[in-house]
Amino acid sequence: MTINFKSFQDSGLISKVDVLEDRTRLHPHTTDVIIYVGKYYIEMLKDGKFLFRPSGQGQGKRSKFLPIVEQYMYNEIYENGGTN
Repeated sequence: MTINFKSFQDSGLISKVDVLEDRTRLHPHTTDVIIYVGKYYIEMLKDGKFLFRPSGQGQGKRSKFLPIVEQYMYNEIYENGGTN
């Protein structure tokens, strides 16, 4: 299923990390997560930045601007063949 970026972006809901089944892949400074359609999520870090690391390792995409990370995540999922 492919949805447009705006619909994907609008599906995001901020939640506490304890709603995730597997928290082992979270960055140690994650305070909350934004969960999107398809159960993809962006981590909210205590320094005010947002992080998308589907593997739970490496740099991933990090920015203080949420739309930048959302666009990267959308591209990885829907334009580059999917991830998770």
